[in-house]
Amino acid sequence: MSGSQKIKVVWLCHFSNSQNRAKMNLSSNRYLYRLIKKITGKEAKNTKLKDIAPWISILIQEFEKFEEVELHVISPQAGLRGLVSEFEINGIFFHFYTPDISLFLSALIKNVKLWLKLQPGSPIVKRFIKRIKPDVVNLIGAENYYHSCVVLNLKDIPMLCTCQTIFTNPERLIFNPNADKTKNWAIELLIQHKLTYFGCGGRMHRDLLLENNPEAIVFRAYLPAKMPPGIEEQTKEYDFVCFAAGHGDKKGTNDAIEALAIVKKNKQNVKLNIVGKCNVEVREALNSIIIDLGLSDNVVFYDYFPEHDDMFRQLKKSSFAVLPVKMDDIPSTIREAMFLGLPVVTYKTTGTPMLNKDKKCVLLADIGDIDKLSKNMSMLLESEVLAETLTVNSKEYIEMHFNNAFEARNLVDTYHALINHYTSSKAIPERLLFNPEDFPKY
Repeated sequence: MSGSQKIKVVWLCHFSNSQNRAKMNLSSNRYLYRLIKKITGKEAKNTKLKDIAPWISILIQEFEKFEEVELHVISPQAGLRGLVSEFEINGIFFHFYTPDISLFLSALIKNVKLWLKLQPGSPIVKRFIKRIKPDVVNLIGAENYYHSCVVLNLKDIPMLCTCQTIFTNPERLIFNPNADKTKNWAIELLIQHKLTYFGCGGRMHRDLLLENNPEAIVFRAYLPAKMPPGIEEQTKEYDFVCFAAGHGDKKGTNDAIEALAIVKKNKQNVKLNIVGKCNVEVREALNSIIIDLGLSDNVVFYDYFPEHDDMFRQLKKSSFAVLPVKMDDIPSTIREAMFLGLPVVTYKTTGTPMLNKDKKCVLLADIGDIDKLSKNMSMLLESEVLAETLTVNSKEYIEMHFNNAFEARNLVDTYHALINHYTSSKAIPERLLFNPEDFPKY
């Protein structure tokens, strides 16, 4: 297939934004969700519908510009009244379906094989795909089993799995010994064994994938980020912000609090804003640390914001970002902080040293080095010159390396190369493949 021919592409992903939700008949009551939580003895979170996976929305905006691609986005949508909702926006075709029944059955059925036979999500998605007749299917995120499982039943079609993370990372069990291995872990592993083509954005994910599937063909992938328009400057209320979709030990939230206690020795009124979801157990644990360290007047919590733009406005109320993530390459939160012009203090993961390859863009500490983390935080408080240097360097870095238009075009080229390789064994251009030499081990 030549790069000039129009292709039909299906994305299997889980995302949500306010523009799409406005097109659907939704309920915020979510009876089944609350029933699931009651059955499993877990806390029922705020059922207000919210933005999910903003990088998908950004990538969709780039694909609106491509006349040679007919893009169909298939995604579960919580709270959907009825089984499906389909519509078109700016030339992109959306196919949403309810995941509520599949998740309800998941709470009742622990056996993954039995659940895969009974859950109704896959048959709905397969009907979408049969009608669309795509040239390629791109699963974005294998870790969300309730929608990713559909690829296990697809055949005779080229499929690409773009890795948002690797749930089967053994380190996950260090930070969360109770991580679900019955569904998330098991189904991601099945997908890694079944598929041939994958996309990875960092060395860690690529290496973990090849451990599970040494025959995998790995493309270079990219999950975009950008500064949304219309985010006004905010009055500074906090020194630091630590933000995540969900807080916990792997996000280093407790490390940020412990480092703050050291910083407070020289600045009594230092303020940390923790933004994002905390389940009951995590919040209790963090509150215990805060009280023990005498930080009750220094830490303020804000829950996850339903719309991503509102979260950005909250983040801009802080002068700096402390993001001691322990299990990732270059977390999207770091990229978002850089877009917002917030100097970043973070940990040295398998990817973050790359940010300082040419110029110092972030301040790094070894994972678990609370003293170094606190020293880096204090350096930002004490040196306006350092803070400005990091801001300028970060701006240069994101303009050079986070080019969403280029990466979207690269993804289209990847689809063509994958289809040609699948159908006629045509060689894949080296520039599209993941090159480990570009991602040295740290």
